[in-house]
Amino acid sequence: MINRIKALPPPQNTDEDDERIWPGDRLGRFTIASAYNLLCGYCELAVDDMWNNIWKMEVPERVRYFIWRLRYGRLPTNKACHPWGHGAPYCGHCVGVEESIIHVLRDCPLAHDVWNHLLPMQTRLGFFTCHYHSWFQHNMLNYEKLEGGNEWRVVWAVTCYHLWLWRNKETFDYEFVRPRYASQVIHHYVENYISAKSSSSFIMDKARININVRWEAPRNGWISLNTDGAVQHGVAGCGGVLRDYQGNWITGFSKFIGTASVFNAELWGVYAGLCLARQRGINNIELQIDSLAVVRNLGDDSLGSSEGKSLVRRVRNLFQEGLNVRIQHVYREANRVADALASMGCE
Repeated sequence: MINRIKALPPPQNTDEDDERIWPGDRLGRFTIASAYNLLCGYCELAVDDMWNNIWKMEVPERVRYFIWRLRYGRLPTNKACHPWGHGAPYCGHCVGVEESIIHVLRDCPLAHDVWNHLLPMQTRLGFFTCHYHSWFQHNMLNYEKLEGGNEWRVVWAVTCYHLWLWRNKETFDYEFVRPRYASQVIHHYVENYISAKSSSSFIMDKARININVRWEAPRNGWISLNTDGAVQHGVAGCGGVLRDYQGNWITGFSKFIGTASVFNAELWGVYAGLCLARQRGINNIELQIDSLAVVRNLGDDSLGSSEGKSLVRRVRNLFQEGLNVRIQHVYREANRVADALASMGCE
């Protein structure tokens, strides 16, 4: 709580009247949807790294969607459908064994035989004995290459998809017969997709232009102000550097903020840098920032997001007090000095 208070700008006589802001909406407006998200705690959910692992796999979209459902156990197996009154909970192939997700995709003899043709001998014991969540986690994060050059997690995902597909076809299509050489079908499926994607990428690929990214000096008579903000281990900091048109160091700063978002840390860096420039009697400033969100908020007449409103107002007040500021968005690689100073502010 103390660090959150430290991150608030101290009051000034030029500040406007306080106003009510709803914390659940980006613009500070109350909506039923934002209230529901706050009550459910969705805004506090941590980012699931597995989400990116699933949606970046080199497999067709339908396989990614299937694995996403598998991640949360959302497959309508006989065991899952039985409490709703849809038939018996048992596997259609095994006698007296409930058809759970792990059973239909791994433990059923129909699936077990397919895996035996795909798995190396030394990995079979761990593969067939771990519980469901460990089984999913281990295979999704297994980037090892097989003899054909395909990643194991890709082969595993495609195999799970086909095992579920074949199970459904057997259930609803009495004339369907599973392929005799299932492992070959799966390998061909993976190789054909990779080959088709490579051909598509080659056709759609456009000529790329290499750009040398570096710090650019301001015009003669102007001073360059590079600022940045950072959040490390829940602690925010900001920093910046003032340089002349020849690249000579004038001054720099590093500031501890407290508990704040990256957006607020970036705004703090701009505000602190402009205040430092004004103290030095510098009026013509070329402000270089690597945050496009901050550039847009400072360049737009509206206040935009409710977050950081007071800091945006104070920066604009500095513009009106005689500072001649040109705002420029730069790549992060061209803002490394300010980035290092911002990281020092987090310590």
